[in-house]
Amino acid sequence: MAISYAQPQSPPTEITGGPTFERPAPSTIIQKANEYVIGFVGEDYFNSKFSLNDSYTSSDVYLVKYNYNIPYSYVHTGVLLFIYVNNESIEFYEGPKKAYSFTITEQKAVEIAKNNGLQNPVDNPVIEYLYGVCETGGLPRPSNKKPNCLIIDGYVWDVSGGDFNARKTFYIDVDSGALLYSINGQSVQSATPPSDFKHPKNPSYDYTHTRNVLTLAGVIILILIIIILFIWFKYFRK
Repeated sequence: MAISYAQPQSPPTEITGGPTFERPAPSTIIQKANEYVIGFVGEDYFNSKFSLNDSYTSSDVYLVKYNYNIPYSYVHTGVLLFIYVNNESIEFYEGPKKAYSFTITEQKAVEIAKNNGLQNPVDNPVIEYLYGVCETGGLPRPSNKKPNCLIIDGYVWDVSGGDFNARKTFYIDVDSGALLYSINGQSVQSATPPSDFKHPKNPSYDYTHTRNVLTLAGVIILILIIIILFIWFKYFRK
C-alpha cells in the first residue's frame, strides 16, 4: 500500500516561547518523519489515523507536527517529532508507539475509576499521552530516571473527580482498561520503580539539560561574586 504524504501548510515565522522557524521542512524530512512513525504503528494505521498538520525549519531542528485522529477528546493538539538539522537524526518523538484501538470508552473509563474509589462530581474525562509519573513529584524522562516512578509512555484515560479536599485522579489504559495508577492529592498510590527504560526506537532526550546547565552557571557566578567581594573587603576597602 503506497504511503500518502500530505503537503505542509505555510508555517508561522515564529512560535511563541521557542526558536524562529522560517519555512516548511523539506519533503525528504517529512518522508523520514512519516517512516519513523510507521515503524511504530504500521503503514495502514498511519495512513488511516495520521495527517500532516504542519512542518517548520529552524537553524537547529526540523519540527513535524501531525494530527492524530482518535475518537475521543485529546488534551494535546497533536503528535510532535523533532529532527536535528545537522545529521537528520530523530531528537524527540511524542506520539503512539503502537497501533492503539481505543477500545475503552469514556463511560467505561469512568466506571473503572468509580470501582476504584472515584467520587462525584466527575470532571470531563480526556485522553492524554503520558510518559510517566513520580512519587516524589515531577515527570520522569528516558534520560532523567527517578526513584519510585511509574513509566507509561503511552495513551491513557485521565479521569478525575471528587470534592475539593478529596480529589482523585485515575489513569486507565485506553485499550485494556487496566488501572495504571491513581493520584490522591500529590501521592501516587501505585507507582513502583520501573525497570531500566530502553525503547528500541525512541531516543533519549534530556529535557533537564539546559535547566541544569543554567543552574550550574548561576552557582559558579554566585561563588565568584562572593570571592571577589571577600577579596575587596579584606585587601582593598579602606
